[in-house]
Amino acid sequence: MGDPPPRRHPEPGTRRRLHGGTTGRPRPPSVAAPGTALSAANGDEGLSLGDEPTLRAVYGTVLYLALVALLSYGVAAVLRDTAGSIATMLILLYVAPILASFITDPRWLRRIDRLSPMLAGLKIPATRALDSLTIGPWQDLGVLAIWAAGALLAGLLSLQLRDA
Repeated sequence: MGDPPPRRHPEPGTRRRLHGGTTGRPRPPSVAAPGTALSAANGDEGLSLGDEPTLRAVYGTVLYLALVALLSYGVAAVLRDTAGSIATMLILLYVAPILASFITDPRWLRRIDRLSPMLAGLKIPATRALDSLTIGPWQDLGVLAIWAAGALLAGLLSLQLRDA
């Protein structure tokens, strides 16, 4: 009549292993306990929410994501096209880092690093080696805020002029 059904899991316990279930073996404590990779036992100082750089990284990352969302909203208001807005945002966010990998002139690298919307704000999560940054973390986030404000203003103006 037809072909016999295929044998799916010939070895006992294969289905559990494939689907992430337990195989009956105990796991080592380093795998089972979360956060052990960044512990004092491994030579790491650890992170504390009481430290200023850690708080800046936590809150700054939230602000960074909110500013990228506002930038996207402004671009979408100007273009009023989903595909065009997505393409424009991908170009805005990813072309400057790609160009920076090909440019060798340190003066132009510094300009791109300080003025591009994607690179602006990515210094906010830095907690170490802050002296080596081309611009401070909060100033860097300010550059992204200027991009977002400009996009929102352009979106507001284009909506008022088009829908008037």
